[in-house]
Amino acid sequence: MINNYNIFSALRAEMRSCLRLARTWVFFVFSMLFALGICASQIFTHSFTSGASANQGLFSAPELFTTNVAQTTTLIFSIGMVFLTFDIRARDVRDRICEVIDSRPLTNFELLCGRTLGVALVAWSAFALSVGISVGILIGLHLFTEDYGAVPGLDGIAVLLLIGGIPGFLFLASSYSFLTTLVRHRLLAILACFGFTVLTFWIAFKVPIVWFNALATTIPYLDWPSAFTFDWPPLAVLAQRIGIVALSGLLLAFAALLYTRRDSTRPMQLATWGGGLLLVAVIGIGASPYIELETLDRVDRVAQKHIELADDPRADVHSVGGAVSIKPSKELTIDLELVYRLPESSKDGSLVFSLNPGMEISSLMVDGAEVEWTHDDGLLTVTPEVSWVEGSDQSMRVVATGIPDPEHSYYNTPINPMRQTATGSALVMLGTRPSDFAGEFVALVPGTRWYPFPGPNLDWRTDPEGSLDYFEVNIEVSVPDSWTVAGPGRTHEKSSAEWRTFEFRPDAPVPEIGLIAAPFHRASMEVEGVTFELLLHRSHLRNLQYFSDAQQVLEDEIKELLLRHRFQSLDYPYSTFSVVEVPLSLRTYGGGWSMDSVQSMPGLVMMRETSFPLSRFSLLFQHLDDDADQDQEKLAQSKVQHLRRYFENDVNGGNVLSAFSHNQFKFLTSVSGPESTPLNFFLNRLVLKTVADGADAFFNAYLFEDQYVYQQMTGLTSAYASTRLIASDQPQFANFAAKLRSSYSGRPSVWNAALDTALADIDYESDPALTISVMTLKTAAYADAYFDYLGERRVARLLAELRSRFTGTTFTVKQFEEIAEQLGMGLEPILGDWLREPGLPGFEASHGTSKRLQELDDGSTLYESSFHLRNSQPSPGIVKLEGESRGDTNRDNRSHGLGGPLLVPGNTSYRINAYTVEPIDEVRVAPYLSLNRASVAVQIPEPDETNTSNEQARELTEPSDWRPNRSEVLVIDDLDEGFTLTFDDPPEPPSGLVVWLLKTFGPQVIVDDQGISEVDSVGPSGNVQADADRWQRVQSPLSFGRYRQTHVKSPAKTIGARGAFAAEIPFAGTWELEYHFPGRQARSRGGPSEIELSLGTGKGADSDVPLVFVIANAGSEQSAEFAAGKGEVGWNMIGNFELELGEVRVVVQHKSEERLTLDAVRLTYRDG
Repeated sequence: MINNYNIFSALRAEMRSCLRLARTWVFFVFSMLFALGICASQIFTHSFTSGASANQGLFSAPELFTTNVAQTTTLIFSIGMVFLTFDIRARDVRDRICEVIDSRPLTNFELLCGRTLGVALVAWSAFALSVGISVGILIGLHLFTEDYGAVPGLDGIAVLLLIGGIPGFLFLASSYSFLTTLVRHRLLAILACFGFTVLTFWIAFKVPIVWFNALATTIPYLDWPSAFTFDWPPLAVLAQRIGIVALSGLLLAFAALLYTRRDSTRPMQLATWGGGLLLVAVIGIGASPYIELETLDRVDRVAQKHIELADDPRADVHSVGGAVSIKPSKELTIDLELVYRLPESSKDGSLVFSLNPGMEISSLMVDGAEVEWTHDDGLLTVTPEVSWVEGSDQSMRVVATGIPDPEHSYYNTPINPMRQTATGSALVMLGTRPSDFAGEFVALVPGTRWYPFPGPNLDWRTDPEGSLDYFEVNIEVSVPDSWTVAGPGRTHEKSSAEWRTFEFRPDAPVPEIGLIAAPFHRASMEVEGVTFELLLHRSHLRNLQYFSDAQQVLEDEIKELLLRHRFQSLDYPYSTFSVVEVPLSLRTYGGGWSMDSVQSMPGLVMMRETSFPLSRFSLLFQHLDDDADQDQEKLAQSKVQHLRRYFENDVNGGNVLSAFSHNQFKFLTSVSGPESTPLNFFLNRLVLKTVADGADAFFNAYLFEDQYVYQQMTGLTSAYASTRLIASDQPQFANFAAKLRSSYSGRPSVWNAALDTALADIDYESDPALTISVMTLKTAAYADAYFDYLGERRVARLLAELRSRFTGTTFTVKQFEEIAEQLGMGLEPILGDWLREPGLPGFEASHGTSKRLQELDDGSTLYESSFHLRNSQPSPGIVKLEGESRGDTNRDNRSHGLGGPLLVPGNTSYRINAYTVEPIDEVRVAPYLSLNRASVAVQIPEPDETNTSNEQARELTEPSDWRPNRSEVLVIDDLDEGFTLTFDDPPEPPSGLVVWLLKTFGPQVIVDDQGISEVDSVGPSGNVQADADRWQRVQSPLSFGRYRQTHVKSPAKTIGARGAFAAEIPFAGTWELEYHFPGRQARSRGGPSEIELSLGTGKGADSDVPLVFVIANAGSEQSAEFAAGKGEVGWNMIGNFELELGEVRVVVQHKSEERLTLDAVRLTYRDG
């Protein structure tokens, strides 16, 4: 039998021994300081950055202390514990007490058990103390300052320390004891313990999340803390902790067998104990994944049933009315009547609805009569007894009670985050519960089908055929007296002794019903007949007070916006718009191929807990607060402007401006039928720009699926926030969402797909992650071009006409095109056949000219900058023009809007005449979407100030017959098929270990970008990620390119890299060879801003490394050298060469380890 007194005696002795060791205090003080440093970093990061971006709170909010710092902190203390266990036996020998210990009447198992418990308790005590100090600091700062600190959930702290910490530290200490008895050499034992610690943490985060609770040894249950709800770990997790303790005992039993000390315990007795412990460990640890995998498999089986019914006819619902009763954490009761129109008869004469399987039906009647029905796996199948007449109306009354099962939602989601690894996917950051019915919070989102919904439970929002069903709503929702409910168009409220009842009867039809209920604090204002309400948790009211002085300015801006909407006939259709705080655990993305955000629902938008409610704004406005006494109005206006940017840059799906715009079109009508999806994207973008005053929005759930990309994105937003640029008035820094959208949707793989496939021919199922990016890239650019070209007033007229005709129903692509033509706003003359053809415009520009004109009446001088612009493709294109005058430094550079947008039809040239009151150095032609992929830079020479022209100013555009001269000129670019790359000494490929580490810790997708393997990712700068170890394609307006202006760089530290440019010589004779040096804009804070060479040697303009040109033609070779340091940006003459008819290859190289830059060569025929 095991003697508990012996174990306790060994435990006390080991604790005393550990506390007397100097290294114990060294490592635990270091670990504690490290843990406190992490806590301090979280505090200051959140205080300085959370107010700049709604994306930041998810990673730094002090309220999320247990989630954000627990794993790192436990890892540090676990490593520190190694130094207490690696020499237990050797320490006894050194201290000459091994004989005393050996003479004690306790077994090896009792001795090791007590000593291991002692070490684990010492480490856990230090860990608990560091957590307690951190929490104390957070609470103290919260009580005595406004800018720092918080009160983290104490229940979460308890779970962290008790359920996570104690079994976790015991397991690691037992593992260390086993390893030190197995490996007698102390250094090897230390390395083994370190390796085992890292391995256990690594395994937990590299297996699918469904296995996380089973294999996480220290922190088994990481739920998002919330002020609304807290869920104690489920029974499966508690069983796993018991299993971990049993596994710890099993390891100690093995260690006892290996321990170098005489023991009276029989091996068979230890084997018996070990067998029992093994059984407990297997059952306890295996319970969690078994339950989770069984749930996933069951949901998959049910999902397949729903997907098989996707094409079956569905009822067309006209109205939903009745009563809903919410008893928090107990039950939901619905008594609803659906009026619908019968579709064509199904095969078995039944009608299918979806209703959450957690709801138990007590009564169902059709037209007042009881009928046959079944409710299985979320499918409600109704068989009316009356004759089925297609197009006739029926009413169905359903009474059901229960709690909706959140697992039965969004069956057609392409990616299940529970099957992804914790480090390979960040989708869990968007929440994991599609609905919630906890004690203090209820979320009844449409995707859970808490009320009968026609057809199977699929996300019809993203149906490629656009089959949304719009219906009228008249329901009453009863909740406890202290609760508030947000839903579509709340109109009335009445109270009784214990219940409050809210009536929802919106004036316009809706495609879905979502309800959010909790004991919220409600702040509201009424503007032009619309009630705007903010519903927050009662402990999250800090920012209400901070922005209280901006309320009048905010009200004025909302009023101006609503009045403009009314003038445009795009009024907000409901009486209330609710912005509702929700916990982080609530899932905010839907199903279907696009996995679009579901934070916006008719009449409301869900706002995640770590965004506005927990963000801190005061430090961002400290410089304005200091001047508040002098200019209160300026402070209020700055706060409102910043709030707009704050929500506009929320790429987690909580963009309030975008959600508000959905109510004015998307939730009223949409496109259906073939080709409807791209047109819906296009129209939603137009609506956002029209009703939200040009606002931008970006959300892509697949961005979170690639955690590497998401980490880069969050690093970028941190950089913006920490420098406070996002809070400034500088437009280039104000819109992070637009920058991220442009970069992520502009990756090489997206462009490859966009150029090959028309929008109408996209396959939505084969690669939905790529499809959503292609759709975003093209439809956003087309919508922006259309909006800017026609103007807000005309676009609003088109949208108002569509809304007027089709509110409550859908329309087809053909109907849209007919209405646009009738209003004189047809798309084809402006955008071409943008739906059915993949072709894009391609722009080429001539050299620029400049001249000084006569002085104006006010004494200023007018300068003319001219060049020719040609669209060499059949598709029309729209461009904007912007000029730049360079100052002494980059900050002194001045931009000039030169006009536009300009429509350039296909295969057409224009002469562009721009006029400014000072000389400009460059004109940038910015297409919205073209083969150029970026702006075309036209360098403007300095005008002759001594020569004043008497010419009159011309029109901005004039017809031109200019074409690039290609008759006797051969240009081979790095994008042409004749361009190839080779090495004399290619770089060694990375070792297998390096490849494994890159795939494990830095997943990167490599794609072909017109012959160059590129990293298909977004880098820390927000641009496409570069890799210096590969051939790299660089896009620059100062590179050569017929359309797309790029150059290529060789890998770093490679010898003999060279590029070959090949072409066919049409006739023999003398040909002049020129080489194009790309340039770059110098970025020096103190020096002048000018164009610098980006030379073929990778060095600056003082480089003396010669470029070697080898010209191979007709079996012979000619060569020439060119001193790169003497080159100029643009074309540089290399020499004249006699060439014969046939292929010519121009090889460019240099003998250096510097990176070789390759752009283009030009051969011009000079003499026959």
